Amino acid sequence: MMNIFSKNFLTFSAIGALTAFSANANSLEMDLFGSLHGGNTSVQVKSHHEAMRANFLPKTARGRNVKVIVVDNYIDSTHKDFTDVLTNSTIPGAYENGMAEGHGTHVAGIIHGLAPEAMIKFISRYELDSNGKHIRTDATVVRALQEAARSEGDIVNLSFGLGQHITPQFKQALQDIVDSGKVISLAYGNDFDKFTGKSTSLQFLKLAEDPRFKGMIRLVSAVDAKDRLAHFSNRAIAPSKYSIATPGVDILAAFPGQTYKAMSGTSMASPAYVGALAKLKSAFNGKLNIQECIELVDATSRKTSMSGSYIFNSEYGHGVVDLKAAYEAGLQKIAERQVIEDLTKAVILSSSKDQNNEVEDLTKAGIWSFPEDKAEVVDDLNRAGIWSFPEDKGEVVDNLKQAGVEFVQEIKDEQLKDPQTSRLNATPYDVFNEWIAQPVKQIVNSGISAVTSIARSVGSWVSSWL
Repeated sequence: MMNIFSKNFLTFSAIGALTAFSANANSLEMDLFGSLHGGNTSVQVKSHHEAMRANFLPKTARGRNVKVIVVDNYIDSTHKDFTDVLTNSTIPGAYENGMAEGHGTHVAGIIHGLAPEAMIKFISRYELDSNGKHIRTDATVVRALQEAARSEGDIVNLSFGLGQHITPQFKQALQDIVDSGKVISLAYGNDFDKFTGKSTSLQFLKLAEDPRFKGMIRLVSAVDAKDRLAHFSNRAIAPSKYSIATPGVDILAAFPGQTYKAMSGTSMASPAYVGALAKLKSAFNGKLNIQECIELVDATSRKTSMSGSYIFNSEYGHGVVDLKAAYEAGLQKIAERQVIEDLTKAVILSSSKDQNNEVEDLTKAGIWSFPEDKAEVVDDLNRAGIWSFPEDKGEVVDNLKQAGVEFVQEIKDEQLKDPQTSRLNATPYDVFNEWIAQPVKQIVNSGISAVTSIARSVGSWVSSWL
């Protein structure tokens, strides 16, 4: 069976080994996975956290309740970074010649650095043969991917070369991962030739575009500290909705032996993307799923350099990940959804036959406290309550979305100021009970004499999101 790993990666490994200057502390050596090993472990690096504006997220955004799966070669499970975060992992017993030294440890370490409370399952692509030696074949890689599909998790990181001939079994294993609801982050590869423009980018792109993968694969390119695409990094060869970029040059992370090392490659960019997703998802306390987080990151990625000196071209795909922008967009999405859900719940609860009076009184209270030009919203609410959202549902939702702009901003400001006390942590029932149910109940119990005072209460609430 033809080995699944491209001869390009092996060629680069040989070239890198032959051209590395051992006397030069800053020399780079390409390994067979396509990652570039920085020889100087004390190199000063620009924080990839800073480049993705990760520090703007709440301090509580540490990856809690997010599960990541790393399929790689070997991990030093005794490293202090991985205390209490490795779970049910399949790990080779020891490092052996032929494995890229420290690769898997470094990849997992990048994820841990961004999302230190995310649980990491490490699955090796190596298996023991009959002689007790660790070997890697097409079959062992497929079995590792199959285990990833069976395992609990949100995101799967693949920082290794795919080769020129991806087998049907390999594609099926990827499909199984996607069908299980997980996202796949794939290192784009390091064989870009800036002089000829040739690379395996097209091969990766065709894979991501395959309908069976449901748009759940992201191809991650590497950028340097100045937001330039790394000279070695593959990139989008045409406008692509499956390509994105993160820092991948001189990334400092865990290395075997309780140490840390700066390494470069799309192998480092991919876990940076995974760590960013884990951090972002945890920032929303379960209110957004992983697919929604991907969409936020896609939509808000930076299209210009941090310095503002140049605009990215289509080779960057969506752009460079910007966690601050993604987080703010997510807060707005949650707040808009909550406004609609809370009001819809109020209308639906008020639509039963025995509560028609509540609908009527609520409408009256709303009309008396609304300016004339906003009566349409009340009328739509009333219709929605009586008809349970028939043909006019779209109009109701549109009006509610427009009316909720100021309320959305209030919620967003609260969350940025203090996530713990923000109304974002309240349940839809809490909001409904405080702002809708109690005033309506008082109207019903007290009769028409109470309408005026309750109208002020309802009107005050409505005005806050109009």
